[in-house]
Formats: sequence, C-alpha cells, structure tokens
Amino acid sequence: MKKIELAFESHITTEIYWAINTLLIFSSLMNVSIYIENQPYLMESITNYIYYCVNNISDLSFIINIIEGHEVKEHERLKEKWKFFVHHHNNNSNSNTVSSFNYKEKRSNKINQSTPNNSRLRNFSRSNSGCSSRVNSYHNLHSTNIQNNNSLNNNGKEISLHHHNNTLSNKGNFNFMDETNHTVSLPSLSKRNKDLKEIDLAKEEILINEKTENCNMGVKYEEMTEYELYENLISLIQIIRNLSFTTANEASIFKSTKFMKILYLLFIHSNLNDIVSNALDILTNISKHISIKECSYPSLLMYKLFKCLTSPFKDMSEQALECFRKLTLPSGNEEYFEKMPDEFLIEIVNLLISPSNDIRDSALEILYCLSDQSILTKTRLGKTDNCIERLVALICSNSSERISKFAACVLSKLAEIPTVLKMIMPYEQELFVAAATDESIAKVLLGIISN
Repeated sequence: MKKIELAFESHITTEIYWAINTLLIFSSLMNVSIYIENQPYLMESITNYIYYCVNNISDLSFIINIIEGHEVKEHERLKEKWKFFVHHHNNNSNSNTVSSFNYKEKRSNKINQSTPNNSRLRNFSRSNSGCSSRVNSYHNLHSTNIQNNNSLNNNGKEISLHHHNNTLSNKGNFNFMDETNHTVSLPSLSKRNKDLKEIDLAKEEILINEKTENCNMGVKYEEMTEYELYENLISLIQIIRNLSFTTANEASIFKSTKFMKILYLLFIHSNLNDIVSNALDILTNISKHISIKECSYPSLLMYKLFKCLTSPFKDMSEQALECFRKLTLPSGNEEYFEKMPDEFLIEIVNLLISPSNDIRDSALEILYCLSDQSILTKTRLGKTDNCIERLVALICSNSSERISKFAACVLSKLAEIPTVLKMIMPYEQELFVAAATDESIAKVLLGIISN
C-alpha cells in the first residue's frame, strides 16, 4: 500500500497505471477486503490525484474554482467569453462548449507568452531609445569636430558647417555606424562593447535557467492527454465505489471532507455516465451518514438525484430511488424532501405500481416520510394524481405484509387532513373488507373508517 500511495504522489505514468490496476483488482475481489481506516494515507493520495486530474481536464477544471469559492466570477467570465466567441467565430468551429473555448484561449495565451516576440519587441524599443541617444551624441561630437577642423585647417580650406549638416541629413541611416566609428573615441567604444557582452551573458544565463527549470518540471510531472486523465479519473471513482460496498469503509469515506466536496460536484456537473453512476453508487452506500444541510449544494444535489430518478436507464433510476430512501433516515433531511417539486411526488406515486416489490417498498418509505411532515406537504401528497387509489390498491392486494402496513400507515396520516379524507370516503367499502381480512392492518384501517 505504501508503494501505491507513493505512485500517486510521483505523477509517473507507469507507476500510476500500476497502482490503479492493482487497486481495481483487489477492490473487486470478494475474498479480499481493503479497510481504509487501516490505510490513513491511501484516501488522501487518491483524492489529491483526483484533484490533479480534474484541474487538468478542460471540461471539469471549473470545479476546482467552485471549491475555492470563485464560482460566481468564473460563471460571469465564461458567459462573456462565450458571447465573444459566438460573435467573432463561425458556427463550424470545433469547440462547442464554454469550457473548451476557455481551455483553447488559455493555451493560446500560454503560447503567446512563451514565444520570444514580446522580448524581441522590448529589445527593439530599447535599441531605438539607445539609437536616439547615440544620434544626439553624434550630432554634438560631430559639430565640435567640425569647429576644431575649421580652426585648425592648414590648407586654408574652410568647411561649411551648414553644408556638413545638409550632408548629414541627406545620409541614410545605414551609414550611421561608419561615421560614428570615426568620431567616437575608442574608450567609449570599448565600454559600449563591454556593456553589450554583459547583456549577452545575462541573456545566456536566463536561457540556461529556463532550460533547467523545464527539465526539472519534466522529471516531476509527465504530460498526459485529457483522454488518459479521464480514464484515470473514472478508474479512481470506480475504485472508491468498490471500497464503499464494505460497511467498515462507509464512515471513512464520508469523513474524508476533501473527497466528498469533489464527489458532490462531479456528480452534479459531470455529463459522463460512468462518473455519474459510480458517484451515485458511492452516495447511495454512504447516504445514511449524509446530512443534506451540511452539504455545500443541497438543492443541486437533490435536483441531480431527481434527474437520475427519471433517467431512461433502469439501473440508474433504481439506484437513485434507493439513495432517496436512505436519505430519509438521517434527521433533518425531511425539510429538503418537502421542498421538492410536484413532479417528484408524481414520480414516486407512479412507482407504486412497479412490478418489483423492492421498488414499491422504497417508494412507500419515502411517502411515509413525507406523510409525517407539515399539513401543506400532506395536502400536496394527498392531491397528487392517483395517490389515494394506488395506496388503497396496495392495501387490498395483500401482496406483501410489509407493503400493506406501509400503505395503511401512509393513508392514515393523510386522512388527518379533511380535504384528503373526503377523497378517501369513496373507498370505504374496500378498506372495510381489507380490515376484516388482514388483522395486521385492521386497527389502522378502522381508525380511518371511524373518522
């Protein structure tokens, strides 16, 4: 295990692949149990590498900003860039999401910063400023030399300063260094050459330092494609999903707050079915420990679970129903069930006619939790389409003693509301027959009939 922990910290591709494959094998074996409590650094090393993968995937990197508390600024900035992208690019561009555009823009900025054009422009501006100073010194030196030559001319030939200035102005810029070599003294030229050599040496040192830094970075972190990072991320979530089926690991996973933060956000924002389904399995296994009010995004979490409940995939829908059922167990979660929309109640009521007893049992447990809440919630539930009819049908069917008891308890709690009691009155005869044939629910049903 120590080698596996160090493999994730090393960021070496071969070591990471070995660690992931090893954990996938041992976490899926029934006769081998890995207890996270006995390996305190295993969860931390896996979580750190998950953060690394998410941060380097363009479609998921915004999750790190949300964790750091910059989600509002991030969303505003992405919206502005999306508008700019739509306005200035055609519809045939390859990037169809804001995050991919953000990633390409970041890449282009990095490339522009890495190219030497900016440094060349700065050097060019510096050379221009140096040239202007040298031009001024040249004019001064040249005018003094002309005066000295006029006074010390032995041949009696006078040179006109005006003529010299005209010839200077008519000369091209390319003859500038040829004339300065004749007018500037040798000590100044040697000093200038010395300064240029020092600048060149400084540039060489900077280039050497940059190369050594790049080499060091290459040793620490090997480059991986986003596809490889996605594969590693999915595999790690799969590993923790396998470990969560061991009862002893549930509390250890839930206590890892750093992992739970990114798990919630991956479940809420990811569009990959593999990540969502594995994250849903983890949440289902540890949901009896979850207090929704302690979650950073409770409304988004409940909405995502509702989307999974209405998913066309049967396995995901059943898993979301089981997660909802277990979330009703911790105290304090009831208020978030009361805030769910009417579509949620309709979906749960529709599951009462499922051919599977387990699904009907889970749906009745959720309805029992809702029927024990405020008067408004009871009224909403009682007025939901086909709710009363299906509860009475489950009571009279005698398919399962547990299901009949749950249905009778839910109906008795809803009968406390006068408006709902009027809806139950047409089924008085059916309830009387059920009370006469089933002693386990007779007292509950007679209490409804007496009202």
